[in-house]
Amino acid sequence: NVKDAALKKIIQYAQPNLLVCNEIGSNFANPNKIIENALNVDGETSWKQCGYSNNSSNLVNMLFYDSDVFELKKQDYLTQSSNGTYLVRVIDFYTLYYKDPKLSPGSDTTFITVVSAHLKAGSTTADETQRDLATKAVMEYIENNDIKGNLYMCGDFNVYDAAEQGFQNLINWTSSDYNFEDPIDEIGN
Repeated sequence: NVKDAALKKIIQYAQPNLLVCNEIGSNFANPNKIIENALNVDGETSWKQCGYSNNSSNLVNMLFYDSDVFELKKQDYLTQSSNGTYLVRVIDFYTLYYKDPKLSPGSDTTFITVVSAHLKAGSTTADETQRDLATKAVMEYIENNDIKGNLYMCGDFNVYDAAEQGFQNLINWTSSDYNFEDPIDEIGN
């Protein structure tokens, strides 16, 4: 309840159109708790949440969106790397489209894809290998599906050093057409 009140205050101040969360318990008693207590409050009714996917982790990702601004086109997820290794946690892909009020019927719109990932924490070689496998899986998915343009990766990366391969996969992929950029250009340790 304390977190709900704090999140409500942040949302009312920042007025975002998207909220990406990690570490939401997959077995929480009320799956609509964030919607009911922090987003669709004080007369607001436009927030929706995507479905969540899960593997063996009890921590899941979630995307919430303002349905007056965006609509969910599709949702997908990864549970395995390309070599068949199961990822520590599911990585979610959400494709939304912008509901431009000035757009005439039948016209094209703008799409965005949001990737939500909670990569393996820890500083051991095995932990780094898990992050490497996960980000390779993300980049392979993006390249195989030719996702370009408005693409955002959000989450808890648990990267400790910019030289770590899991991070390098994101910013220096084999095909530069798919590289991510640090939005504040502050790459470091």
